[in-house]
Order: sequence, then C-alpha cells, then structure tokens
Amino acid sequence: DLMIATAIGLTCGVRHLLPWAYTIFLAGLLVRRLRHDERRCQAKYGSAWDAYRALVPYRLIPRIW
Repeated sequence: DLMIATAIGLTCGVRHLLPWAYTIFLAGLLVRRLRHDERRCQAKYGSAWDAYRALVPYRLIPRIW
C-alpha cells in the first residue's frame, strides 16, 4: 500500500502536499504499528526477541532503519 501511495504521489508531482497526504498517513500508521508490535513481541518472547533483534538489526528499511 505504501509503495502504491508513493507512486500516486510521484505521478502528481511534489508541488502540493495533498497527493502525498495518503503516503504520509500510511507511513505514520506503519511506524505506530511497528512500535506496538515490538512492545508486544518483547513482552511475549523476552530474551528470544532480544536474540532475534540482534540477528535482524533493521526494523523496516534495510541498512537505514
């Protein structure tokens, strides 16, 4: 969904914010969900989650974040 929203924003250009509103909204939802899931996984799996996080250092975008 985020890639489609970005593609739509790119076809409309960068002069106005309105075509990018959906992309910004989806990115916000994705980051919020990511943090929520991390808290739940930490509570559920404990040290196994820490080991997983050590093996997978990036949360969403490889080599960036």
